[in-house]
Amino acid sequence: MTVETLVQDGTFTEYQFGQPNTGTAQSGYTLCWSASPSSTADFTLTLGQMSVTGPNEQNVACTFGLSCVLQLVGFQLESTNKMIVLSAGECGDNAPTLSSVTGMLNAITVTSQSPYDSYDLGTPLAGQPRTDYKLCWSSAAADGAGASFYRVPTGLLTLNGPVQVSQLCTMSLDCVITLTGVGLQSSNQLLLIDADGSCGDATPLTATFDGLTNPSSPSSGDVAVYNLGIARTTSDGPGSGYKVCWGHNGGVDYWNIELGTFQIDGPDAQGTPVTCTMGLSCSIQVTGVNLAATNQIAVTALSDTCGQATLNLAVFPGATNPATASGSFDTFELGIPTGGVPGDYKVCWGYSPAIHTDYHVPVVTLRMGGPVARDSDCTLSEPCKIDVEGVRLAHTSKLLFISQASSCGDSSPTVISWSGFNNPASTDLLSPPADPGYVYANGDRYDGGIGFAGVPSTAYRVCWGFDPTGGYQDYKVTLGNFVMNGPFQGMSVACILGTSCVVEPTGVGLNDTNQLQVVAGSELCGSASIEAATIQGLTSPILVADGKFTLGAAVVGGSYAECRVPSPAASCIGTHYRLCWSHGIHDGGANYVVELGTFSMSGPFGTYRVDCTMGSICSFTLYGSNLALTNRVMVLEETSTCGDAAPVKASFAGLLNPGLFSQIAVDGSSATVRLGKSHAGRPGSFRLCWGFNPLVDSDYVVDVGMFYFHDVPEGCTPGAFGPTCSVPR
Repeated sequence: MTVETLVQDGTFTEYQFGQPNTGTAQSGYTLCWSASPSSTADFTLTLGQMSVTGPNEQNVACTFGLSCVLQLVGFQLESTNKMIVLSAGECGDNAPTLSSVTGMLNAITVTSQSPYDSYDLGTPLAGQPRTDYKLCWSSAAADGAGASFYRVPTGLLTLNGPVQVSQLCTMSLDCVITLTGVGLQSSNQLLLIDADGSCGDATPLTATFDGLTNPSSPSSGDVAVYNLGIARTTSDGPGSGYKVCWGHNGGVDYWNIELGTFQIDGPDAQGTPVTCTMGLSCSIQVTGVNLAATNQIAVTALSDTCGQATLNLAVFPGATNPATASGSFDTFELGIPTGGVPGDYKVCWGYSPAIHTDYHVPVVTLRMGGPVARDSDCTLSEPCKIDVEGVRLAHTSKLLFISQASSCGDSSPTVISWSGFNNPASTDLLSPPADPGYVYANGDRYDGGIGFAGVPSTAYRVCWGFDPTGGYQDYKVTLGNFVMNGPFQGMSVACILGTSCVVEPTGVGLNDTNQLQVVAGSELCGSASIEAATIQGLTSPILVADGKFTLGAAVVGGSYAECRVPSPAASCIGTHYRLCWSHGIHDGGANYVVELGTFSMSGPFGTYRVDCTMGSICSFTLYGSNLALTNRVMVLEETSTCGDAAPVKASFAGLLNPGLFSQIAVDGSSATVRLGKSHAGRPGSFRLCWGFNPLVDSDYVVDVGMFYFHDVPEGCTPGAFGPTCSVPR
């Protein structure tokens, strides 16, 4: 307001000061008058007092989310007063830019209550936080009057709060939200909600992120930075289905400012386990939002917490762990696991992991199918049933037995063969489904059959295949080492009448249940048509003792008539026997199916008759098996028994007793015995005993038959090869 000159209206009584727009509204201004002033000092006459009414200029502030009520300071404010808020331009301009803040009025009438100094602008919810909004005042602008009527600037309005922009975080990485704005304070808070909710709801749909602090407050020392933590899981999956809300005083103000959408990048959590099978290609598919080439997964123990300092990484030979993303960054190829422990594992994901603690996100459970590794053994003559624990073994799964010089998965391994043994061995428990597919079980038993011939050894390996249809290379999983117990076959055991017969096999895993049987016949050991040997004095079958089978000492070789034939009886000496072995526990008894080797019993046939005549050469032929020049015969009185320690030997002048073998057939089936030429002795019947290589009288243990010594018949004369009689006898 300026000093004005007198209005030249002829009366000279009115002075116009103009429109006061700035200054201080108050009472107590002094009006001074001068008739013809040339300077302010000429105004010497006091006319009276003057008051200026209206608001005084002052700067004020409001905050997003809070009620914005302005309290003006002024003099004699009235109910007709009004105010507008400008974002650009000056008070009194014809076309300034009115503020555009959601929830806040930009043309406001004073509160209709004395002293008329309060203006309720509403609650600002969205817009630009600034320090330079302009407040323009009018004493009594008419409704609908233009902005040019609001000529009085009452100060600047600061609108505190954050710039409202959408936010983004990535799972497994630090989620840090940095705001820009005006007047941010330590009391501010952020709240993440589901997109279906609204910021400012009394009961907000708070989003759940395992690992994130929600709601969160600014970091200490910087009111613009919010360190929410590291997201491991999400309530509704990754993506932009969330909102970020801001509140000046956190929950007190219901976080009623929506800054924008909140997007979380990363993988979806899968509820259904992913299944892989040892020996088959294993890949894990992960869906998600904005996956990247740097993503990796780690397969770890189910009890682990993803992101812990040291993960218990699963070890599957042949598989890669951790594995890097491939394809569209959603596929993780682990390769072909050929071993390890089957079962459930946790799969942890990291955006760009360098150490174990970077794998924060659990994405799925991996169920690794396959057998539990174990060493196993079977024994010849026993059913080979191998029980295998595991996960998702199938009715198609099989075991393959190979040499340890080969590896499981080789296309041409050294496959072991035992007669009667199933190799590969199939399931003994599971049956195929009626429809296509597989029958699964967390364990199975495989039937190897009953092996009865082959090499026992500890140098074998068992390989497992889930559904081996393409050849030996499908058996990629090493179950463990395998031992085939049993005796080494191909023995040739020869025993002699009158001597202890001991069979001492060698082999693998022989024990005190083993039994042995001597059999005759051409069929396989264990077949119904073979015949058990019944050689007198020979114990068969027999249980092993101290690793040996002591069959005893046979003393009867069988009769010439029964034994010197193409198919000798089972009671005869000879080479027509075999040794059949049994582990000894099959079905509670012995199963003599393993042919240990051949068996022969040598010596002379029994029930023999020898006749010699006094004065003639006593020579005769013995028949038997494997007779030798070391053999001897002894003639005993009938009162003695072959094998007595002190037998009563017969005495014939001119005859050797014991007698020697003088000639042996090439095949040992007969021998000529020459006792000499007798010229005295008691005629009668005597016992003829045999010994293989006798050193003492008791070594003549085999009773060959009867020896008859005859006198020269009446009317006959002795001769070298028998008596000569005048009348033929």
